[in-house]
Amino acid sequence: MFTRLHLNHFKSFEDAALPMGPFTMLVGTNASGKSNIRDAFRFLHGIGRGYTPAEIIGGAYVGGALQWSGIRGGSLGIGFKGSPQFSLEIGLRVDYGGREVDATYAVGVVAPQVSIPYPWLESLSIPALGIQVLGPNPPPRDDDTDGLLVPIGPSSVGFRAYAPPSLSLALPLVAQHHPHGPAPSPEMELCYHTFNALANMRFIDLDPLAMRGASLPGQDLLTERGENLSGVLHTICTDPQQKRTLLSWIQVLTPMDVVDLDFRQDLEGNVRVELIEGDGRRTSPASASDGTLRYLGLLAAMLGPESQSGAFYFLEEIENGIHPTRLRLLVQLLEKASARGVQVVATTHSPMVLTTLRPESLEHAALTYRLEGRPETKVQRIVDIGDARRVLQNNSAGDLMGAGWLENNMEFLSAEEEDVANEDTGESAS
Repeated sequence: MFTRLHLNHFKSFEDAALPMGPFTMLVGTNASGKSNIRDAFRFLHGIGRGYTPAEIIGGAYVGGALQWSGIRGGSLGIGFKGSPQFSLEIGLRVDYGGREVDATYAVGVVAPQVSIPYPWLESLSIPALGIQVLGPNPPPRDDDTDGLLVPIGPSSVGFRAYAPPSLSLALPLVAQHHPHGPAPSPEMELCYHTFNALANMRFIDLDPLAMRGASLPGQDLLTERGENLSGVLHTICTDPQQKRTLLSWIQVLTPMDVVDLDFRQDLEGNVRVELIEGDGRRTSPASASDGTLRYLGLLAAMLGPESQSGAFYFLEEIENGIHPTRLRLLVQLLEKASARGVQVVATTHSPMVLTTLRPESLEHAALTYRLEGRPETKVQRIVDIGDARRVLQNNSAGDLMGAGWLENNMEFLSAEEEDVANEDTGESAS
């Protein structure tokens, strides 16, 4: 599980940290930085996909086909106020030598506007144990400009040198270290677990039009826009217990009396799901409402094969196309999935979504905001805003969000801090 994200000079963030739990909800006004947090996760996911910083920022092509869409704004917009470099640091709970530990992975990138972006900083450590697994990076060897001497793992004299052949200077090192041999070291295992955690990130921004198509049986990876919906649902239904769970959620989330799912196969072997109601009526994705398709897409993500292995999902504006009376159930779906080991970060503009969060989920809800006249985005846990815990005893978080209390208090607290700083400066001068 990821435990925090630290952004330094990345997009609208000069220096900010997002603490994370199993289910983290992000709120904030338009243009307050929520999508930039998504871009930070996407950058880290690109490392897990094995791309170079240049490919992550600008796009990756294989055989002339686009395999990865670059980060919004490209290299011109990725640094805070045009900064040519930025860094991202993520905390994660992983296995190290058979024990669960909190590790920290950091990567810094130089992204000049007129040349190729490249990594300038990379580290992987276990702070509580005082172990530096990866980094800091020494300069390249004189006899091998394509390789690096990389410190991997502790030893009695600090680090032992580890030099795999042909390490690339353009590719993050964590993507180049994988366990090998019959007994890989704990350090190599940690590199692998970190790389794998980044690779298992998923980003869902459902498009009902994309979800209406058929898919081949076995295509059980739901894409960002929701393609392969029928294939994922087909895989879920091969497990009787999972099928019953799926049907029960469809029944409570939609007004339809769905008693079964059927999968019609066309002449090319593709399948398309059909919802069968108690009176025999059949509804296919081609005729289903946008809201029904969004429900099915979220159910496919939260119950599908990838959710069984503890994937990470970033969901944007989960209330889109969903009737307000069903938002409470939708939040319950996400909270139940997070209790099973699926980590969820979601954004919302709906006060009702915030109102329906359980107390343990509200602990990890955070506000992204910008102070008046300031360019940088800041992040603050809602329960840590002023006297929020006291106020929340008599008001819902949704009420505070709808009334603008969250942003107004951050402005007020910032002004107070500025007044105190000015007073201290005045005393020091006198």
